[in-house]
Amino acid sequence: MLGVLEQLGYDLDGPLTSAGLQRSDLEDSDAYISPSACALVFARVRQQRRVPNLALHLALRTPIGTNPLLDYLIVSSDSVGQGLQRLSRYLRLVNPAICVAVNDADDPWRKNPATNTANEEGKAR
Repeated sequence: MLGVLEQLGYDLDGPLTSAGLQRSDLEDSDAYISPSACALVFARVRQQRRVPNLALHLALRTPIGTNPLLDYLIVSSDSVGQGLQRLSRYLRLVNPAICVAVNDADDPWRKNPATNTANEEGKAR
């Protein structure tokens, strides 16, 4: 996923160096890059503020197959909700610092955060 940052116009040399990484670490598919090093690279990249909604752009440009286990967890699920539930359990195992919480107990209608109200059809006012 770090390689996708260059597609978005980011210069990775500075952020990689600040995290104690080299470009060869990204090219080695067997290299282990610690979660703290990844977090530091993303923190440095976010400081550049080149792309609004960086997470969305990363997701759109990260090809299927980049992380085969995550792909399997989601595509083998019966629904998007089940895929997200499985993803949240997996992420807790590999990196306790990442927390994805899926709350499917709430009603599926939208609320307007500004007024916190909704009409009878469930559409925000």
